[in-house]
Amino acid sequence: MKKKEVIGRLVGVRKRILELIGPLSEDKWDRVFLGKWTLKDFVAHLIGWDILGLKATREILQGKLPTYYKYYKEDWEKINDRLVKKYKKGRKRSLLVAEKKFRRKLIGELKKIPEELYRKDFGIRWKGSKITLTSDTLYQANDEKVHLQQIKNWLKTGKKQ
Repeated sequence: MKKKEVIGRLVGVRKRILELIGPLSEDKWDRVFLGKWTLKDFVAHLIGWDILGLKATREILQGKLPTYYKYYKEDWEKINDRLVKKYKKGRKRSLLVAEKKFRRKLIGELKKIPEELYRKDFGIRWKGSKITLTSDTLYQANDEKVHLQQIKNWLKTGKKQ
C-alpha cells in the first residue's frame, strides 16, 4: 500500500467522524455513548492517540516498538483512561481546536517520511507480527473506523454502545 493511501485512510475516517459529531449540540457531547465515554471523552482519546501516534512514528523509525504496546494487555483501557483525563480540557469547541492541532502535527510528520520507509522492515515484532509505519498507521485508522460505526449506531438507536 502506498504512503498516500495509508495517510488517506487515516485522514478519511477522522474526517467522517468529525462531520458526524461536529454539528451535534454541546448537550449531546455530554451524553455517554460508548461504555463510560461521552463525545468529549472520545475526542480527548483521539487527541491522545494522535500524540502517541506521533511518538510511535518516531520510535518505529528508530527500530523501537512503540511504547504504547505495553498497555495492550489491559485492552488499552488504562492508557485510554489516562489520555481522556489528560486531554479532556474545556468544552466542545476547545476540544475540536486541540484535535485539529494535534492531528495536523501527526499528518504533517507522516507526510514528511519518504515512501520507502512506510513498508520498511525495521525488525520490530509484536506477538509475531511485523510492525511497520504502514501497519501502525492503519491500525489507528481501523480503530477509528470501529468508533465511527459505534457513533453511527448510537445516533441511530439512541442506545449506548
